[in-house]
Amino acid sequence: MSYEDPFGLALSTQSEPAAEAYNEALLRFLQVQDGALEAAIRSCDHDPMFALSWCVRGLAHRTAGDIPTSTVELSHATELAGAHGVTDRERSHVTLFKHLATGATAAFESSLLAHLRRWPRDATTAYFVTFFYNIMSPAPDRDARMLQVAESVTPAYGHDWFGQSLLAFACEENRQFHRAGDLAALSLAQTPTNGRAAHTLAHVRLETGSATVGAPWLKRWTTDWIDPGPFLCHLRWHGALFELALGDTAAAIRSLDEVMAWTGRALAVQSDGPSLAWRLHLDGQATSHWPALVSFPCPVGPAFMNVHRALALAGLGDTDGLEVSATAHEALGPENATATVVAGLCRALAAFVTDDYGSAAYEFDRLRPSIRTVGGSHAQTEVFHDTHIAALERSGRTAEAAHWLRDRLAARASVRDERWLERVAG
Repeated sequence: MSYEDPFGLALSTQSEPAAEAYNEALLRFLQVQDGALEAAIRSCDHDPMFALSWCVRGLAHRTAGDIPTSTVELSHATELAGAHGVTDRERSHVTLFKHLATGATAAFESSLLAHLRRWPRDATTAYFVTFFYNIMSPAPDRDARMLQVAESVTPAYGHDWFGQSLLAFACEENRQFHRAGDLAALSLAQTPTNGRAAHTLAHVRLETGSATVGAPWLKRWTTDWIDPGPFLCHLRWHGALFELALGDTAAAIRSLDEVMAWTGRALAVQSDGPSLAWRLHLDGQATSHWPALVSFPCPVGPAFMNVHRALALAGLGDTDGLEVSATAHEALGPENATATVVAGLCRALAAFVTDDYGSAAYEFDRLRPSIRTVGGSHAQTEVFHDTHIAALERSGRTAEAAHWLRDRLAARASVRDERWLERVAG
């Protein structure tokens, strides 16, 4: 008996219960719903030799923030992929995620592109197109690359909800907001539990200044979401961005507590927590969460996680920690351009928290064109633009601060930025 995944690709397992549990795990993982890990474990129990089940199990543990367990499981999947009867597609699939586990960025990208040229309907790997180019890739043109790859893959899905949600996010990050919103809405209409499509709509409504619509919509959607998984942490962060845009600081503070409640259950806490807490810090709001936010393990190298750890160190006022991080990233060598940017951001934040706003502003002036290379969406990297504006304001360069605020307000409405501009412009 042969079995297929939901996208018509052959599965090597000969166990019907294993195939059914794997397909449930896959769909839940793709929709960022809870239950993916449990279904993957059931699949492994039914067929301990089924490599794909161990792979999605490892990816689910990664999403939950359990990196050590994820690494072990992805390594085990690699071992199983060498067995007789495993298809070329499955072997390539598992090898690709071994590169993810070991942080081999270049190898992951080349393997990802080669794999998708042969098997564009391998949805788990296609899912990581947006993850890779949004979080891991250091390329200055990573947004354009993401859209190019997404557009090359999604025709294989026709009008399927998954292809629509994949392309929607790539469009949004390339500022094609109308197209992104339409695709995300179509995906949600087909699959209302698809958290990825809801995520893209949250981005679109924030970036187009529709917080008055986006905030209540996102609150309703997350309340009604069936089986929300760890990704709910990130959607809570998006809710806070709406609240800040509406000038509701008290609500954003409550949302920070909700984000932090996911500690130990969602990897996103390590980036969303410092990002939101630092925004509130710039607005004069204190928080007791800084010690917890600096306690997360963060090896030198992954730029996106390291710059958010730098925000946590800055919030704690730990200038020694910022200098240690800066020095460690410089030790990676001048040819590692992204590490150089991380080091510069650490020193800019250290200057900021010691009230040396002139030096901080100068560093951010220099770094601003390169900030996108550390990874993250436009909404995520905006926290560093916020800090740049604050440094300009506090160093007396108010005309420049006002320029950047007007530039943002020309693109989308924000009560927070309007109030900030009024204060800066006097």
